Amino acid sequence: MDKTPTVLYVVDSLLMGGTEISTIDIASELRDFKPIICYIYQNSTLRSLAESRGLELIHLNIPGRYNFQQAYKSLLEVTNKVAPAVIVSSLLRSDLLCRFVAKKAGIALIGTFVSDNYSDNRFKNTSLTGSMKIKTFKLINQLTVNRCAHIISNSEAIKVSNCKILKYPKDKVSVVPRGRSSKKYSFEKKFNSERTVFLNVNRLIGSKRVDLLIMAFAKHSESHPNDELLIAGDGNERISLQNMIDSLNISNKVKILGKVSDVPSLMQHADCLVFPSNLEGFSGVLVEALMSGLPVLASDISMNKEAISHLNNGYLFAVNDLDSLTQALGWFKDNHMLAVKMATDFRSEAHERYDIVNVAARHERIYKEVIGN
Repeated sequence: MDKTPTVLYVVDSLLMGGTEISTIDIASELRDFKPIICYIYQNSTLRSLAESRGLELIHLNIPGRYNFQQAYKSLLEVTNKVAPAVIVSSLLRSDLLCRFVAKKAGIALIGTFVSDNYSDNRFKNTSLTGSMKIKTFKLINQLTVNRCAHIISNSEAIKVSNCKILKYPKDKVSVVPRGRSSKKYSFEKKFNSERTVFLNVNRLIGSKRVDLLIMAFAKHSESHPNDELLIAGDGNERISLQNMIDSLNISNKVKILGKVSDVPSLMQHADCLVFPSNLEGFSGVLVEALMSGLPVLASDISMNKEAISHLNNGYLFAVNDLDSLTQALGWFKDNHMLAVKMATDFRSEAHERYDIVNVAARHERIYKEVIGN
């Protein structure tokens, strides 16, 4: 009889997101635990990826956006049947549900901090109704977070912010960045000084500031008409962003590609990643660029600064600042050899720091410590 302890990962859904991909990546590399991924709601975009890794999946298929009563009942049944040694929850709805389920089932729970949910920027990008909803969930979060035996945060900045707001002890939070497989990423692109291909990979939502990037690129292209901007991603701002591109008469230079499954290959066709977000967790896209040796221009939010050191392994520009972003594009054109050297020199350190095997091993050590206590 197999006595390998089980870890039950619980996520909201398997949509195309950084947290969901990271959960699949980590689960795929476990050595001392049997992973099972349970997803609650109806989006199954990443199911085929998880199945291709040989992972066991449980889909509760709960209709609607919340439906907490039905979700709680179904998740409790699964938990009692699986009898995991530990539960690891990610994303707010799953976090809240697991706190009640884990307590009822008497199983240790590890939560996760994957974003700065209560920052000023979050409220700036949200309607009045949305702000009230965030405040309600914030209160529930504060009242239940201590049911977590431990929490894993994907960045130090997110740890500090969430611990302060939720009043959770910092010594019960471990910082483990997102990881990627070292085997997937290489960068051998030769720079063409006559035509630079800038790349952005992100969801097309307000906090990612793709609109600012498009405006900055339009200004940049006035003096560099041969350059190109590729935008990989989808979201509720796609139509408005395309309308902006058309109105600026740069549709021949800026392409929205939609969702791209093979990001490493796309990076092979780019000269530089541009990442203008004003609200992030710890970006997997930045990790991918650093492991590829692809030069990076990123906004100077605290989460990005944990991965990017200005003029050491990348270039930081002022967040939400059109002129600063435009200058960053120009800086890359004028200093492309330096940018490539910085990125190339950092590759080996990036592979050591972010390799998924090392990241998964750190997770397993935390699971064992929590179970042991």
